[in-house]
Amino acid sequence: MALITTAQYKTYAGITDTSLDSFLAVAIPAAQEIIETMAGRPAGGFESASFTENFDGDERRCFYVKCWPITAIASVSELSADGTATAMSTSDYTISPDSKAVCRTGAVVGRFGGSLNDLDGEFMPNQTGVYPQFVMGTKNYRIVYTGGYSTVPARLQWLMYRLVDDAVSSRRQPSTLMSESIGDYSYKLGASAETLVEVNSLLAEWTTNLA
Repeated sequence: MALITTAQYKTYAGITDTSLDSFLAVAIPAAQEIIETMAGRPAGGFESASFTENFDGDERRCFYVKCWPITAIASVSELSADGTATAMSTSDYTISPDSKAVCRTGAVVGRFGGSLNDLDGEFMPNQTGVYPQFVMGTKNYRIVYTGGYSTVPARLQWLMYRLVDDAVSSRRQPSTLMSESIGDYSYKLGASAETLVEVNSLLAEWTTNLA
């Protein structure tokens, strides 16, 4: 599933003929790749599908996935040094309230033990005890989950339209943009600096949080 189709863009742009169809067949996938890269997602990372990610435990409570929102978790496994995967009990983890992370659940170990199943609450530093966590290690956990959108948000489609607009415009006249960098992302030709800044700003709500 593409974020937008040629037909959707033509409706948005008021195009009624087929003169740009071949060009749009190239420009739309390129715009989607730009959006995915800027948001820190893999190809197809906005679309509802099954994803697998390995991650470091690092004694953290939650791991934020790349392709949220998470709609289901097939498994969370601990990986041994030789790569053997041992599945965790489904009672030991849950999806975070914002659907962006898999989080450990269970009771706090310590004098003031209590339930952490309500993930809206935080374990305060001045309390005694240790909350459940993914144990320290390098790529020692694996999550298999269903993430992404079954229905693409209209605001995300709007960003696609803006990028394709620039691609159409630059096709009709030479672009003066030789290169543009925003954070770790660089793009050469085909989009104005103003559009890239606009898209990058509006894309912030979908940028992955890997903290």
